Amino acid sequence: MNIKTLLFICLAASGVANASNVVSYVDLNPKDSHKIVLRVDGNPYFMTNIQVRLDKLRYDWDWSASTRDAIIKQAAEDGFNTVAIPIHWREVEPTKDNFSWTILDEYMGLCKKYGLKMEMLWFSWSSGGRIQWLDKDRNLLRTPDYVCTPQGTSEYTILRKTDPWTLDWYDTDLRDRETYVLSKIMEHIAEWDAAEGNPYTVIGVQLGNEPLGHEQDVPAEDIIDYYNVVGSAVKDSEYSVWTRLNCVNGRFESYMTANEALRENGGTNIDIVGIDVYGTNPINISEIVPYIGKNYRMIMESGAEVSIADVYQMAALYGNTAYVHYDMCGPDNHGLYSQSGSNGFVPKSHVEKVRNLNKLMKGVMTDLATNAMGYGLFVYNMEGNSSTPTENPEGIVFDPKTSSSQAISIRHSGTETILLSTKGGKFTYPESLGVTAASKGYFDDSNNWVDEGSLQFSSTSITAPEATIIKITHAGEEFKKPEAVSQAEFANIGNGAEISTAYSGKGGFACHGYVKTLEQGFVEWNNVDGLSDGKVVLGFRYAVGNRNGAEVSVTVNGIEQKVSLPPSGGFNTFSVFYLPVTIDAGTTNTIKLQATGTRIYVDELHVYADDGSFSGVESVGLEADGALVYPNPANDVLYLPAATNSTPVEILICDMSGKTVMAGVNANGVIDISGLQSGYYIIKADNESALFLKQ
Repeated sequence: MNIKTLLFICLAASGVANASNVVSYVDLNPKDSHKIVLRVDGNPYFMTNIQVRLDKLRYDWDWSASTRDAIIKQAAEDGFNTVAIPIHWREVEPTKDNFSWTILDEYMGLCKKYGLKMEMLWFSWSSGGRIQWLDKDRNLLRTPDYVCTPQGTSEYTILRKTDPWTLDWYDTDLRDRETYVLSKIMEHIAEWDAAEGNPYTVIGVQLGNEPLGHEQDVPAEDIIDYYNVVGSAVKDSEYSVWTRLNCVNGRFESYMTANEALRENGGTNIDIVGIDVYGTNPINISEIVPYIGKNYRMIMESGAEVSIADVYQMAALYGNTAYVHYDMCGPDNHGLYSQSGSNGFVPKSHVEKVRNLNKLMKGVMTDLATNAMGYGLFVYNMEGNSSTPTENPEGIVFDPKTSSSQAISIRHSGTETILLSTKGGKFTYPESLGVTAASKGYFDDSNNWVDEGSLQFSSTSITAPEATIIKITHAGEEFKKPEAVSQAEFANIGNGAEISTAYSGKGGFACHGYVKTLEQGFVEWNNVDGLSDGKVVLGFRYAVGNRNGAEVSVTVNGIEQKVSLPPSGGFNTFSVFYLPVTIDAGTTNTIKLQATGTRIYVDELHVYADDGSFSGVESVGLEADGALVYPNPANDVLYLPAATNSTPVEILICDMSGKTVMAGVNANGVIDISGLQSGYYIIKADNESALFLKQ
């Protein structure tokens, strides 16, 4: 991908300007995904991530360089593709304006050596709102002495001069200095990466650690404003990556809300606001991060010491939430490994389960990054404690071998479905799926299938070995790929319509929710892309509980028409209704979908190029009985059954821009359209309207 194109996509999505080299970003408006996506070098990226406290291993346990090397190597061997590593202010600036890159270079070098990506956790002065020890035995704080000394002196406003030392969130000199130091770090990372051949090792920066006020009340809005400035050091650098901020439980919603207000009013330099959660359960993991604005959902710390850490990781996937284990090994007693002697480590009993799950997830990384729960992806036995078979929206059932066996199904393409299980089980599927082949393997970094051999299967089932990825090939049509996608929850809504994030337990929604219209509610999308020529097919992703479907009103650039939505199979099953239209080229169009008495759920608006592959859709749901005009499509003549010599009918034909192209009174039921150019038109007659295609 051309870097200028990538840059434009990133900046348009984030609302942040001035970056000159975008390495990673959060794609807020993806057209090839069912949820907000992390991208590295333009490609979807799914993290299997664990924090490694090399700082505590270095200073608290005095681990040697070789043991630090070994723990990073172990993270890679355990299937993690990303590690989150703290870097402290003092480590990169021991004294004022004296920068040292020894420790940062070591950590980046270890990650590159073992093929890992790195999130740099910037630990400046505030960790939980106060300054903490870096190395108490050597009397060193995490900040250089000019920021704060153990004796309580500082060049900046200091509110508490003894442990825990506290500085002032409203000290703009402090904020600007921190921003400057972080900019120097980003400058060095860019230089290091270029010298190493551009491996893009660092892919994210945490701007602050569990920020809050000490010795002063600091509203969430002010802390977000502080880090928005600090974040500019990353976003304006020669090495722009996504930025994040982690929060403790009980505070995260206010921080998310404040950051989303910035995003909506000019942009924010904080891409993600996440949460640290401990002492929890799978259901809480799946639900705890709320859907607020366009915030990417992420659990940034959760204890890796728990015996069901793998189940938590799967529960997060069920909840469309990124997940970071805390940590590999360390004195906080949350490690996946325990200390062994003074300079070693040993695995805890559940490491193999985490390792197997990481292996599976890395093998389908792109699909996990882009598909949403119930919409292309399905997690079976989310709590990891049930032997009951469960069914996905496509009718594929997983019967676990043991109650702790979990599984995932992914609709990789129109003719390929991926099945995988942690501890084995049996997948059954409808015979009508038409399975023709099955193999085991994985997808490589370029998302190409690496075949490792065929598997036995029947027309209705396949047995899944433990920790194995299966691809079944079956009948079907290739997915129609939209050129643009607009979410209903980010559109204008009214007349009682409301946004919901409630998951039905089967069919899922895209991105951050869907809209319940109630009986008269509407969803209105502005700035809809008509592509280069305006000849497009609109796809409305909807669900309706009525067994007869629903009559709705669709208004295209001010022109209203009645549309019949076919039954979707219930409110827990979404369908796509296709409507061909001719609209304005470019992003100046307005599309409105309104309920007319029957409640519907609206998830997305898709825009497809009308390439001729949507044959037959013009008659689906649009005056389905053909009562107004026929044939449709038509060449030279339309027939209007309502018009006779005794009952002439006034007709009006408009193009899709609303311009009248024909008007008059018709008395014989025959309308000559030979003079019209090819395209879509709306005819209004006898108090009805219909869309027709002139070929």
